[in-house]
Amino acid sequence: MQQSRPVSWLIAVAVVLMVPAMGYGQEDAGLYALVKHDLPDTLAPGQTFVGHTTWKVIKPGNPLYSGPVTDFSSLVDTKAAFRLPGGKMTPWHLPREQAAGDVFQWAFTLAVPLDFPAGEARISLLLARKHPEKGWQYAPLQDSDGKAIGKTFRWTLTVAKRKAAVEAVDAPLVVGEMTAPTLDGRVEDADWPVAGHIPEFAENYKGGAHKAATRAYTGYDDTNLYL
Repeated sequence: MQQSRPVSWLIAVAVVLMVPAMGYGQEDAGLYALVKHDLPDTLAPGQTFVGHTTWKVIKPGNPLYSGPVTDFSSLVDTKAAFRLPGGKMTPWHLPREQAAGDVFQWAFTLAVPLDFPAGEARISLLLARKHPEKGWQYAPLQDSDGKAIGKTFRWTLTVAKRKAAVEAVDAPLVVGEMTAPTLDGRVEDADWPVAGHIPEFAENYKGGAHKAATRAYTGYDDTNLYL
């Protein structure tokens, strides 16, 4: 009499094969709207800007979109472009539960490099997910008026020309001879030679005059150099 083979292992294999399909179900591209933002019209080399955005879920995607993406690029020099790392996003991960009508916010910190070219530039915002089979995908987007804008919100701005770190002077600094000043914590213009007067200082980082009025005096005698 022939014994029947157990079928439990066949059922187990079938269950395993069904799990991936049950995990995601029917794929859906979803739809999201950028409701509000405070992106700037101008930025300057060396400037750090914190942008804030508010989004609304029109229809959640399946799988869900999990990551905000911010790109910054020059429209003058195509080589000047970069994507902000996740650590510059707050939060770096979108809500793990999403339903139509939900509103969420995220901010990003953009530091404009000192050598970034002047002229038109662009901030690009995207919502991303990593599909287990198809790789990275980006959500369809709308603007605040409900108009479709593709998969990228693009904001054009102007990057100002970088100021020189130190302004050119008409003549080199001349240190004048003087009598030793009185060290009493006070600075009197009459005690110092006019030729050794530095009327203002420049910002080394951003260029231009320093925000805090700063001046200096120099002089010398047979023994010392005074600053």
